[in-house]
Amino acid sequence: MKTQSKNRLLTAVLATGLGFLSLSAAAGQDENQRYQIQQFMKAKQQAKAAEAAKAAKLTECRKLLEQNKDAKLAECPILMEQVKDTNEAK
Repeated sequence: MKTQSKNRLLTAVLATGLGFLSLSAAAGQDENQRYQIQQFMKAKQQAKAAEAAKAAKLTECRKLLEQNKDAKLAECPILMEQVKDTNEAK
C-alpha cells in the first residue's frame, strides 16, 4: 500500500473511532449525573417545604395579631423579618 492510502485509511479509522466514542458518551446519563440530578431535586423539594412552612407560620402570626391587637410584633419573628425587609427596601 502506498503511504498516502495508509494515511487515509488511518484517518478514516480514527475518525470513525472518535465518532463511536462521542456517541457512547452522549448516549445516556452516568451515575454521577443521576446523583447530581437527585440531589438537585431533593434540595428543590426541601426549599419548597421550607417556604410552605414559613408561609404557614406567617399566616399563624397574622391570625394571632388580628385576634389580639395588643400583641407585640416582636412575638412573631417572621413578621419582624418582613417589616425589616420592607424598611430596608425603602
